Amino acid sequence: MDALAHKTTLEHGGYTLAVFGTGIDGCYPKENKELFSQILASGGALMSPFPLGTAPEPYNFPIRNEIVAGISRGTLVTEAAEKSGTLITAGLALDFSRDVFALPGEVTKTTSSGTNALIRDGQAKLVMNATDILSEYETVVTTIKSEKKATPPKLDDPVERSIYELIESDPLDASSISDRLDIDIATVAFKLSMMEVAGTVEMALDGSYSTN
Repeated sequence: MDALAHKTTLEHGGYTLAVFGTGIDGCYPKENKELFSQILASGGALMSPFPLGTAPEPYNFPIRNEIVAGISRGTLVTEAAEKSGTLITAGLALDFSRDVFALPGEVTKTTSSGTNALIRDGQAKLVMNATDILSEYETVVTTIKSEKKATPPKLDDPVERSIYELIESDPLDASSISDRLDIDIATVAFKLSMMEVAGTVEMALDGSYSTN
């Protein structure tokens, strides 16, 4: 999920910071080497609280997550079990007086118990779309388009393209899109949020998404 967030940010022309759970000279996991190069090339940064040569030990990552929570204006929790590192990070964000957002999930899923609890206890704002997050920040201007685009937008991301083609004639909610495309709900929700920010899709009051 971390890599997905970085990649999506880069695909939309943003810059991002990656905080390592290893020394800055390491690459964990190894397949992210090209991603790290892209982050630097885009004007982002690679950071680490550990000295050179530090291996990716499990106890390093809570320290890494504390930094992530501290430097971020907000933390979005898409899935979290009742006892998970994700909830620890959310707790750290709250300790730093940062915003915490949570995507609600099915009550029967263990990976939704943590997110639902955050919402229930008033520790996180319930998020249904990207606007729910962006509206919290004064610098964000949301543009509502009244007309459908005559031609479909160029979508380089294959997942976004699949979502767009699926809902082009039949609006669907995130869960239905996940089921039909056989893509996990967290990825679908994240992609829909980014597509909504880009103006390629919009969400109706009933939670269904349609193309712009």
